[in-house]
Amino acid sequence: MSKKFQIVFSLILGLFVAIMVAGYISSIEKRYATASRKVPVLVAKKYIDSGEMIGPEDVEVKYIPQEYLQPRALSNPKDLLTKEGGYLYMAAVPIDVGEQIVGTKLFPLGEGTGVAPVIPAGFRAVTIVMDRNEVRNVILPGNRVDVIGVFEYYDKNGNKHEEAKTLLQNVLVLSVGKTTIGAIREVHLKKKEAAAALAATEELESRVPVSLAVTPSQAELLALAKEKASITFSVRAVGDEKTFELPGASMDKIFVRYSPKKPKTAQEEYLKALQKQQEEALRLLKKYGRR
Repeated sequence: MSKKFQIVFSLILGLFVAIMVAGYISSIEKRYATASRKVPVLVAKKYIDSGEMIGPEDVEVKYIPQEYLQPRALSNPKDLLTKEGGYLYMAAVPIDVGEQIVGTKLFPLGEGTGVAPVIPAGFRAVTIVMDRNEVRNVILPGNRVDVIGVFEYYDKNGNKHEEAKTLLQNVLVLSVGKTTIGAIREVHLKKKEAAAALAATEELESRVPVSLAVTPSQAELLALAKEKASITFSVRAVGDEKTFELPGASMDKIFVRYSPKKPKTAQEEYLKALQKQQEEALRLLKKYGRR
């Protein structure tokens, strides 16, 4: 192999290696340039609990390097609202402050979602079927109620007693009938037709299921009360979360409190006077006994 050929081959090989190195460096630069490019993303402005509806007021837009953007992350606050401006999503899991809003942590609102997505963490949903007249236009999803049970029982002598007892206080209502917290109902009918259809449906339903958010131990108590008592809801005012020590009410207590005092008989009057005389005699004996 001649020296001239060796020089030409070395030059060609060097040029090829230089081109390969330059291409590799260019690809790295392009990759890092793309990764470092900042893109918009929605992050939580406050702690968002599971089951809480998410709106533009709960988030803010931040610009982060694209390499840190999570899959299915939302970038525009308008993505959280419907065309009519209603809420579109609720949090399926708790979202911390500064955490990216991603689709995997959201649950779309709408019919057919059930109550599972809106049950607070650590709680259970228990459903009680109520008379329509007790619920209609009185209790709505999101209200808070006290649960009162009216029990009938017999004592050891076979006497029947009736007593009302407040079983639970400050309980969140998750759903009433087919309406759940945060549910969005698409209405394709005109307003008058939709109202008439809804009214007709309500008239057919004489019994309405009401779902409450309770702890596991409260769920046991409520399940027992459903079988053994008549259940009544007492609706709380918005913002009222106070609890009270309540003694309960019974027919015996009502009659004792409000019944007129029974007049004393002549025998009772005689025994009372006799007891008073005996007490006076004992007092005199003690007085003169000291002397």
